[in-house]
Amino acid sequence: MIKNIRSLSNFIYDAYLLTEDGKYAMLCSDFRLFHHIIKMLYKEWFPKSKKCTDADIINNIYQHNLQKKDWHIWVKYSMACLINSSERVFNRIENIQKLKNIQGFKGELNLLYDIAFETPIFLQVAFKIMENRTVDFGHARRPYITAREAFNVSQQILTKFTYPNSTGGFALSPSSVMLLRQSIELWLWEVFGIEAATDENNKIIKLNPEKLFELLDNKGLNVKLPVSKSVIMNIHKWTQPYVHAGWMKYTWEIEHAQNTLSPIFNLWEIDIKESYYNNVEGFVRKITGNSKLKLQREKKPSCNLIK
Repeated sequence: MIKNIRSLSNFIYDAYLLTEDGKYAMLCSDFRLFHHIIKMLYKEWFPKSKKCTDADIINNIYQHNLQKKDWHIWVKYSMACLINSSERVFNRIENIQKLKNIQGFKGELNLLYDIAFETPIFLQVAFKIMENRTVDFGHARRPYITAREAFNVSQQILTKFTYPNSTGGFALSPSSVMLLRQSIELWLWEVFGIEAATDENNKIIKLNPEKLFELLDNKGLNVKLPVSKSVIMNIHKWTQPYVHAGWMKYTWEIEHAQNTLSPIFNLWEIDIKESYYNNVEGFVRKITGNSKLKLQREKKPSCNLIK
């Protein structure tokens, strides 16, 4: 099994280097076997496990400071995340291939390659936790990016041109974590129609995202969301080690976070009580302790106001 995982991971990488037809033909068989082996290993380690929901995965692995007693739980939900995410990516590859979308095909294939490459790295840790034995798949990746690499990625994003083999090129995908964090913080403003916050002198002031989360009630009495508040907050907290220290996440964790959060950005599907929406300025003053704070709001709400 160990030999097969390493070989299949390498084969998926090889498919990325072939012509389009060759890529797809090789990928289909290699991925299905790769995915099957990971699922077999999951069933072997967790034979009584029930299907994990997206919320289960988020609440069990998207957190800080795991205790040793919880390492087995982390492996379980991390594997569930890996299995679900890789299957989603492969399904997108199948659909895109039918549409002959070459650029989309390359992008998703690159994503699947990253997942396949990182899987043996993750499993080395998993085998140590689950079976207390050292397994070397021969794959390695530094778990953090440097300042120079982050700077180079910034330049590549600005020019809209990437250099995969340049210094920091490998950090391009992990840098999406920073934009994921920003998207959540911008969403907190947009869902309540906030354009700016000012003090008594009309100077722009910062609104702490952790404070704005308090506007979302846990029971959904005033704001009904397609994704629970706890899941959104856990993902937001999960981004901190990368944003502030450069510690990279597994690619399937990033894809899973994006997939889970996607529904919240359809603002027209979010219901907010009209009376609550209209009193947001007062609530923000209360949670920030600033009685003179003023909000500039959108004239027309993007969300759905209900009586």
